[in-house]
Amino acid sequence: FSRFSRIISSSSSKQLTPTVRRETKQPVANRYGSEDEPMDIDPEIDLEHYDDDTNTVPPFLSSTTTPTSISSNRELLIPDRCTDDVKGLEHFTRVFHARYGSTGPILYIGSLDQAIQDSVCASREERRPLAIYLHNDRSVCANVFCAQVLAGETTIEYLANNYVVWAWDVTSDANRTRLLEVFKRCLGQSYAQRIYGMEKDSFPLLLIVIRSR
Repeated sequence: FSRFSRIISSSSSKQLTPTVRRETKQPVANRYGSEDEPMDIDPEIDLEHYDDDTNTVPPFLSSTTTPTSISSNRELLIPDRCTDDVKGLEHFTRVFHARYGSTGPILYIGSLDQAIQDSVCASREERRPLAIYLHNDRSVCANVFCAQVLAGETTIEYLANNYVVWAWDVTSDANRTRLLEVFKRCLGQSYAQRIYGMEKDSFPLLLIVIRSR
């Protein structure tokens, strides 16, 4: 059902998005496996180097890196070792506003599983693409992209009117590991592999998930 692509990144310079949790009515995997709308998988992705060992450190991380050394005294957009999506995303909005003077995109406050169900798996009348914003404070372009693009009124309005938006911060090792696990479960191993192999300066990323036949 999904086609996954990067449409806005650090190398490129009428309905509101839901902001409450929705209860998951059935397992996500079951909803994605309908026969009439199969999932598009890129057969060219090499999955040999990605497995269940979450201790393996990808190119853009160091096993000795800590959140403090990454962002000095800056507060992370998502708290380190965050396991509560709702609290994490509410924290994201507060910290983004403190940094950039704007609340940024109107985020879906809930798990990625729920965001998928309420966007690309919604009824035809309510269905919208899902935009996933991934942030990394290590990237040299993170501040410029957020301040000049993501915090802009035009960008905020466009995303709110056309997408369901979910976000995560991969600056810390623990949050990066959790995102890879979530992507593998919700979107498939191939998509987790794409994120796993990206260098730090490939971030920020705005990824789009759509439903296609």
